[in-house]
Amino acid sequence: MPVRRLLIVPLAVLAVSLLPTGCALSPQSVQVQPVLDVAVPALGRNRPLALEVVDQRPTPQFGARGGVYTTALISPAGDVAAAVRRALAERLGAAQFQVLPTPAEAPLGLRVEILRVDYRASGEPVVTEVRASAEVRALARNGTRSFTGQYRANSARQVVGPPGDADNQAIINEIITQALQRMLADQGLLDALSR
Repeated sequence: MPVRRLLIVPLAVLAVSLLPTGCALSPQSVQVQPVLDVAVPALGRNRPLALEVVDQRPTPQFGARGGVYTTALISPAGDVAAAVRRALAERLGAAQFQVLPTPAEAPLGLRVEILRVDYRASGEPVVTEVRASAEVRALARNGTRSFTGQYRANSARQVVGPPGDADNQAIINEIITQALQRMLADQGLLDALSR
């Protein structure tokens, strides 16, 4: 009988000690690499375009993965503005603009501000839903004319447990891509750049 009690007590202590760590999630770093496949007409006519991308998000992290601790943050692995600029420069180059290196001066310019990229996991004690959103602003100038537009994208998906690194990277890139593609599909912005 005493032997049986000794075995039960350590097992119970071990089970209780594992409970908090079962819900603890480690931080993640994701590589921002938006893939823009929206068809932009050949508006550039080989004109120079000063392209500037600025990250104006209030915090460097995208959000938290869930779990019991607020330290399970998702952060970018590199420069978000630089990654967005690369994707936009490639697409605008395909539209026959001569995208100038930053900083540059030209009569034709496009400034893109990354206002928000948010990731929210919810569900207790296990994550059951992930919501992501992104918002960007475009400010185009063409000589004395100017145009401003704001573009948002949102997504929600049901999950069973917190998504892993690759899934969260896909979620965040997808939402950034959607916001940027809405921007590039805006006829008002295209008209401002084509004049």
